[in-house]
Amino acid sequence: MKTHLPLRPPVCDDADKDYQAHLIYYLAWTWIISSTCLKLIEIPFVPGHWLREVIIILAVDANGLTALLLNRQKKPELASILFPGVLWLIITTSVFTSGGIHSPVIVAYLPIVLCTGLLRGGRAGIMMAASSIISVLVMIILELTHQMPATWIVLTSFISWLIYSTFFLQVSAIQYWLAVRISASFETITLETGKRKRVEMRLRESEFSYRMIAENRILGVCWLSPDGFILRNNATLSQTLGYAPGELRGVHFGNLTHPDDLVHEIELLHKIQNREIDNYLIEKRVKHKSGNYFWIELNRTAFYDPANGAIDFYIAIIQNIEQRKEAEAALKLSEERYRALVDNAVEALVVMDVRKGTFVRFSESALQLFKITREELYKKGPTDLSPEYQPNGRLSSEMAKEKLFEAENGGKPVFEWMHCDMQGNPIPTEVRLVRLPSANGIIIRGSIIDITERKKVEAELNLAYQHLNYLVENTPLAVIEFDKDLFIKRWSKRAEEIFGWSAQEVLGKNVNDPDFRIVYAEDEKAVDKVNLELMQGTVKSNVSMNRNNTKAGAVIYSEWYNSVLKDAYGNVISILSLVHNVTERKKAEEELNLAYQQFNYLVENTPLAVVEYDKDMNIKRWSKRAEEIFGWSAAEVLGKNVYDPGFPIIYTEDLKAVNKITDELMEGKSNLSLNRNYTKSGAIIYSEWYNSVLKDAHGNVISILSLAHNVTERKEAEESLKETNERLRQLSSHLQTVREEERTRIAREIHDELGQQLTALKMDTSWFKNEMPAGNQSAHEKAAAMLALIDDTITTVNKISSNLRPSVLDNLGLQAALEWQSSEFESRTGIKGYLLIKAGDYIIDKDISTCVFRVYQEALTNIIRHSQANEAHTTFEIKDNFITLEIRDNGMGFDIHELDRKKNFGLTGMEERAHMFDGELKIESLPGKGTIITLKIPFTPQPEKLWD
Repeated sequence: MKTHLPLRPPVCDDADKDYQAHLIYYLAWTWIISSTCLKLIEIPFVPGHWLREVIIILAVDANGLTALLLNRQKKPELASILFPGVLWLIITTSVFTSGGIHSPVIVAYLPIVLCTGLLRGGRAGIMMAASSIISVLVMIILELTHQMPATWIVLTSFISWLIYSTFFLQVSAIQYWLAVRISASFETITLETGKRKRVEMRLRESEFSYRMIAENRILGVCWLSPDGFILRNNATLSQTLGYAPGELRGVHFGNLTHPDDLVHEIELLHKIQNREIDNYLIEKRVKHKSGNYFWIELNRTAFYDPANGAIDFYIAIIQNIEQRKEAEAALKLSEERYRALVDNAVEALVVMDVRKGTFVRFSESALQLFKITREELYKKGPTDLSPEYQPNGRLSSEMAKEKLFEAENGGKPVFEWMHCDMQGNPIPTEVRLVRLPSANGIIIRGSIIDITERKKVEAELNLAYQHLNYLVENTPLAVIEFDKDLFIKRWSKRAEEIFGWSAQEVLGKNVNDPDFRIVYAEDEKAVDKVNLELMQGTVKSNVSMNRNNTKAGAVIYSEWYNSVLKDAYGNVISILSLVHNVTERKKAEEELNLAYQQFNYLVENTPLAVVEYDKDMNIKRWSKRAEEIFGWSAAEVLGKNVYDPGFPIIYTEDLKAVNKITDELMEGKSNLSLNRNYTKSGAIIYSEWYNSVLKDAHGNVISILSLAHNVTERKEAEESLKETNERLRQLSSHLQTVREEERTRIAREIHDELGQQLTALKMDTSWFKNEMPAGNQSAHEKAAAMLALIDDTITTVNKISSNLRPSVLDNLGLQAALEWQSSEFESRTGIKGYLLIKAGDYIIDKDISTCVFRVYQEALTNIIRHSQANEAHTTFEIKDNFITLEIRDNGMGFDIHELDRKKNFGLTGMEERAHMFDGELKIESLPGKGTIITLKIPFTPQPEKLWD
């Protein structure tokens, strides 16, 4: 880039600055030229100091050119400071190095001073010239007295410097005045010659501007009449408003304006008409030809008639700002959203002026965090809202300085900080600092996040971690953690117990280390496959079982529950394994498998059918024997429900009973049942079902296992035996009836026939005795003996008759017969007999009366024969439609379980008698505790009627 000497003064926009630039320009050039000429004249007068004078000339010229260059760069302020300051320094140096001022230099300056004063004119100019001449004369005198002592020389030099400086200032002032006068004269001379050119240039510029406006493709332009009608417009305006060329001419511009914007524009037009303003710039809405309104920027300028000063026309320049409005609206919305985001941000945002030490901006969340008003927060700094000491024991003020210093120097520190609100409540926070660009100081923005909840979570997490460590060290499972290369990172105590190696021995070792052969050789390939899945992260977790070696050399079975731990990017960072020693379980499984095989063998070879159901009664197992018994194959029934209409296995009439049994099984109760079933062929069979409930560890029913036995043949035999027994009971009952009838008949015949005959015989014997002579003593004795024998025979006959059938039973009824039998029992045996009757006068059937009486007789007979009792208590009661007879003795008793029913026909006869009337005979006895016999027969009582 070429650098031109500043031969012309610069043109500045500001008038004061332009004036200062012109002054510096003329003053600098005057000084350069005059100083150079004077110094060149002075050199012959000081031949021994010519080098010094040359250096002064170069320094003065360099100073002047520097001032001109700064002025050229439109920096006259800097030039006006630099130029006189350096000159003054040069003069001072020259005076003190030369020891004074040479008179030829002063003489050379004198014409300039005189001419300047004369040109200035007036009293001020004469005073200026006179003062300059006086100064020069004083300096000449001082110069002539140069041959003085050293002290006077220094004093003279100092005085010369003062005078010379004063003279310099006077000359500078004169030069400045000359510059102004010359500049003014130059402008006066050139004004008339340049005026015409400037007018022509302005005319060309005005024409060019008009064309630019009229032909502008961006701005719409129109000329309006004083009353607002469009006179003409450019094509851009027509396109903007949607009209064809020439279509807008004659349209009133106000009709295009939105009604809401018209009032304000009318006010501005009134101001133009009142000559308060010449133009205005507004934003308003105008109507498109389509009827839609859009935003424009309108610059409307009035032009006046020079003759009368009235408005001649308006020029309106229109720019479509719809997109800008949309952008501004979007920007405003964005700013509102940003402000809402800042005000509603989770973290508190603050901006701090480091030099002031206070906050200058902050979000609403900061006010909420610190529970402080906006006015109070403006007066606070970070340490004002912090405790004196941080949790680590350091002063808050010291730590704050460190963090702010780090942020000032470009760092972005992130750290935890304990704040406190206005009530002094501690607030644990996380702070992020960053320096913001600013020309007015050091501005730091802080993002403060309340981490109270996070601290709680961290505390809970720490507690959970402690719990985890406790579980790791106390779980029955071994906990082993590997890194992504299968090097061991964690080895719990349980791992030490299972495998035998201590944590110190294995931590840092690889599972494939030859010195650490934990994997059984035959299982290495399977383990490698599992490890590869985990290391590649193709699975989140897996479960494997393999054999492992222990440190002692034993082989154990281990179940490995492996989980992959990944970082936020999905990379595998470690593998956590829970290991269970299942050696015992494996042995148990093998034994269970053997037992299962044995069970299957039994299932398939047992004579019983094996059927298994799930908890919904769907068939899970159907053995071969089940196929043989019921006819359906396993393929036909597996999965079917026992209540499936297409699988009619339950006999219809037994369905209710089967439902009840099923309900019991669902409640977890095993049972035994006998019911009828259909076979596939439709035959009906009797099946005996042994049902067992299988439960899980929680007691929930999981399945029902049934063993079914086809008992059709046995059932038929039982039915036949039952029928036979029933016939035998009927025969026995018939025989008992026949026997009772026969005994009754025999007793009656004995009583009636034999009794009558014995009575007659007794009567005849008595008569014969009475008829004997009194002296025949032997005959009388024989007759008496015969009468006694006949009486004994009658008694025996009555006894036989009563034993066969007591007449009291038929004549007086059951209760009287029981009382009679009790009395007979006590008188005959000496055993105390007690009889308690709790019955009214009821008519009791003859057969039932006989049954009760005979049972009573047999019970008393057994007491006599076997009990060795001395008391017998009998209770006869009719209650609740039952006849109850209870015989209790205090004898030796016996063990009922050792009773041989086959040899004890008395008890069997008693039971058969009870059975004949659907009754029950109950025998209770214990050795040494006596015996209780209870007879209970159903009875519908009927009140006893008197004979008509």
